[in-house]
Amino acid sequence: MSSGVNSLSKYYGEFGKYLKDHDVFLRSANINKDIDFLIKALDLKKSDSILDIASGQGRHANAFAEKGYQVDGVDFSKYLLARAKKDRSKKLKIESTYTLANVENLRLENKYQKAYWFFSDLANINIPKVIASINWNMEMGGKVLFDTDSIFRIVSYLQTHDQTNLIFDAFNLELIDKKINLRVPYPTLGMWNSWFTSNGFLMERVVGNYDFSEYSISSPRLIMVVNKTAQITRVI
Repeated sequence: MSSGVNSLSKYYGEFGKYLKDHDVFLRSANINKDIDFLIKALDLKKSDSILDIASGQGRHANAFAEKGYQVDGVDFSKYLLARAKKDRSKKLKIESTYTLANVENLRLENKYQKAYWFFSDLANINIPKVIASINWNMEMGGKVLFDTDSIFRIVSYLQTHDQTNLIFDAFNLELIDKKINLRVPYPTLGMWNSWFTSNGFLMERVVGNYDFSEYSISSPRLIMVVNKTAQITRVI
């Protein structure tokens, strides 16, 4: 296992800093706004089978379940999945299931009509492999929402903030954390579109934030909704 991958496993583990680093954000985040955004962006219905990709501690999947939506979660962190199961409310109308799996090699029992990868962490991930993996687990015609950080936001941030351990590799379009050897890809919209097309998806919609504003150089997010148009049969 590379040092970067090992660092990620520790970061999201029981003694990692993920929950501590994001404590302020998680306590201040309006989960209902997130849910409303996802419902509108994916045209979610309570009859849909929905997959939460990299579900973490189950904030969204459990919130959806309380509202009567069937959402299952998948994540590579045993600790966060345990938290998700523990934090399930007694008010759940539908009980979500949580599966331990690597997003690059998903082979779930069920096929899903809708899926979302919300506020994704792309560190040390093979994105085309992930897209092909997600395709395998979706029904034909199924929709997937990919929510990522905007390359324009991170470049602007680095230009206006002094950093000691972060650099941006303009050739490979990657943010590098030299301290822990972590590489986070920042693909362009054109790169994403090429990967989707090659892996059985058609781009349907692109927005730059959770208010559905147009994607531009001032956008803080890159949010894409794609539709499965072909089944990927190759081995991942």
